[in-house]
Amino acid sequence: MRGMVLSALLAVLASAATSSLAQDESVELMVYVEPSGTAKSAYVSSGADEIAAILPKDALSTPIAFRPGTIEDLPMSLTIEWDDQNSTSLPAFVFAPYSGKKIAVRVYRYDFTLEDADKAEDLCWHTQPTDVKSAFRSLFGCQEWVKLIESNDEKWTNAHLKGLRGWFAGSYYLFTKVRPIHGLGLSPWGLQPELVDRLQDILTEIDEGRERQESFEPLLRIADIRQALTEFNRWELRLYGLIPALIEAKKYTEAGDLNDRVRAAYERYAGPLATEAIDGVSRENLENNAALLKTLLVN
Repeated sequence: MRGMVLSALLAVLASAATSSLAQDESVELMVYVEPSGTAKSAYVSSGADEIAAILPKDALSTPIAFRPGTIEDLPMSLTIEWDDQNSTSLPAFVFAPYSGKKIAVRVYRYDFTLEDADKAEDLCWHTQPTDVKSAFRSLFGCQEWVKLIESNDEKWTNAHLKGLRGWFAGSYYLFTKVRPIHGLGLSPWGLQPELVDRLQDILTEIDEGRERQESFEPLLRIADIRQALTEFNRWELRLYGLIPALIEAKKYTEAGDLNDRVRAAYERYAGPLATEAIDGVSRENLENNAALLKTLLVN
């Protein structure tokens, strides 16, 4: 992806943002650039609002501090700009409940060439993410490898599929395993649209009979991809877990807005007449919440 020119945006440095926000209102993304990285800047965007930070090469970490908005701002986006004018973006599900938190982001850039096939295979195929650090390494490194392979007009070769496997493994780990907020089943990080597009392309080819599932396995587990994309398409349902805490804190308006958003998502995924529970969310529970909140708001 071509990097966006930051120009005046880079004048808004993280240090200034940090000093202007109260600690209990702000979120800090702690961006660590690993020794292999060549990142030069990063920015968070939500609608028309953007906050950027230059990433000094000698800094251990650089904070990007910002005041998180409401669920209506989701998903936000975190973008890393590289020295070669390319960039990598991650969907970010960081909103008001994250206030006061520090969230680590570990940035890698391997500068792969086509001669680095063994290194890329070791990272993307032989290594399974086991923590946040290794997950970011797989995400950034294997995405870089996949795009390099594609720039050489290769698609669905062994090297390409092994790269996709590592990219998917890293991204899926961050989407499912990071849980900084008690009661919220939603990670700060979503699956990248460009990864989702590539995975969906494979499923479409299989489902429409142009490719056989066996052509991609065992390099990619198709059942795992289907499950991951289903989970991602239903990410809004994971917000349901926050409603009881908001009610307990007497934040009834916020709880009502959240319940409405989850209910709309439920009907979109299950249908306007559905009643079954999906990811722990049912129409009955949503309607009970709405009735309770209506009473609480009146009293």
